[in-house]
Amino acid sequence: TLEGYRQLNLYRQNNVFRIATALRDSGIRGRMLVTEAGILPYYSRWHVTDLWGLNTPRFAHRLIQPGDMRDLHGDLIVLNGAQHLNCMPPARPRAPHKVRRWLGMVENVLMGIDISRYQILRVPLFISSIAAAKSGARARFDCYLLRKDFGEADRTREILFRFGAVRNEELKARPLL
Repeated sequence: TLEGYRQLNLYRQNNVFRIATALRDSGIRGRMLVTEAGILPYYSRWHVTDLWGLNTPRFAHRLIQPGDMRDLHGDLIVLNGAQHLNCMPPARPRAPHKVRRWLGMVENVLMGIDISRYQILRVPLFISSIAAAKSGARARFDCYLLRKDFGEADRTREILFRFGAVRNEELKARPLL
């Protein structure tokens, strides 16, 4: 059907799928922490912790807390929904969120990591998002936090840049979803 073709085309334009298969094909293996279980964990074949808890029982019935992040040691942390924070922890210290809500999860994750140990990259969800952002339009870019001392950081960064990643500081001033 036409709708089926449209969905397939969108799937192929989705950078998450393209990044996941590139990571898999490169042979790079690491520990990934994600807020959205699905395409990236499945196709990359990395060891994955689902921070929302759909596939990680530890977080299935409670919101991840900043202290949980000390035990997880992610080589790559992929956050959807952190754009409004510029992929950074809140500027002022605050109490961790307790109620299970998406933005509370994202803020708790960011509060629980030593941000200086990570390079923050923003990766467009769709290939078309790159052109949209360059023209000043709003576009969705997810936050990819790559641990600087990860043994495969250079190769992983190369893959992310291949699919339109930009350094966080390059996008801070632009309006994003």
